[in-house]
Amino acid sequence: MKTNIVLLASVTASFALAACQFQAGTGPQTPATPAAPGAGTTPGQASIPAPPAKAPPERVANMRKIGLAGVVSKTPKMKDVLAGGGGTTPTGPTAPTSPTTPPTTPPAPAEPAIVTAATPFGGGDAKEANFLGSIYEITSTDKLHDLGTLKPIGTLFAKELNVPSAPFTEGFAGVTKKAEWFAIRYEAPLTVTTAGDYDLTINSDDGAVVYVNDQKIVDNDGVHTATEKTGPVHLDPGTHSLRIDYFQAAAGPVALQFYCNKMGAAKVLCTGKL
Repeated sequence: MKTNIVLLASVTASFALAACQFQAGTGPQTPATPAAPGAGTTPGQASIPAPPAKAPPERVANMRKIGLAGVVSKTPKMKDVLAGGGGTTPTGPTAPTSPTTPPTTPPAPAEPAIVTAATPFGGGDAKEANFLGSIYEITSTDKLHDLGTLKPIGTLFAKELNVPSAPFTEGFAGVTKKAEWFAIRYEAPLTVTTAGDYDLTINSDDGAVVYVNDQKIVDNDGVHTATEKTGPVHLDPGTHSLRIDYFQAAAGPVALQFYCNKMGAAKVLCTGKL
């Protein structure tokens, strides 16, 4: 009987000790929560986790973007980050960029060749020239083409336009050997010192048209032998734009003579001054 009492007391004490250990949190049933590194907690003290990090206010995020804007040019990848709006840097490896081919500038179109020898229509020396002539190849026609839509193949210069009626077979040295189906556009300043009425006269084989300030003054167009026409015009003092379009059809005689003078006065070969 005495032995049973001692045994019961021992068991009771063991249960009491276990209960105390369980309540204090040191028993094996409740493992201690590991303390955060560097928290300096004492053994047995409860560890309170830190609250989750809050997203920065929108104005703070904006301030960060402004701060990064200064390095976009120095850090090419940063530009992509900001453009995406996420503000996070890609963590994966960046794919290599293939080299770009620099844009190529198309070559400038070749300038029309300048005639290398004198012709009845002009030559290659611009020193004393008053007229600049652009040479065109044309297709079969019975009137002038719109030369502004064509590309000139050559250039020549003339002091005046004085081609009396005569055969033409030599072509334009350095430009083309063609002596037929060609056109020339002559351009020159027309300087007028005194306001007045003037006569502009053109003699041509084949067609020719005279313009002043893009206004048609004399129309001698068409396929014909040497034919002369005059157009009156009132001109104010100043420098005007003079243009003469001429074409030669099938092979044969050519002619191109241009005169300008006071109305009623004798004809004078025009040099661009009145």
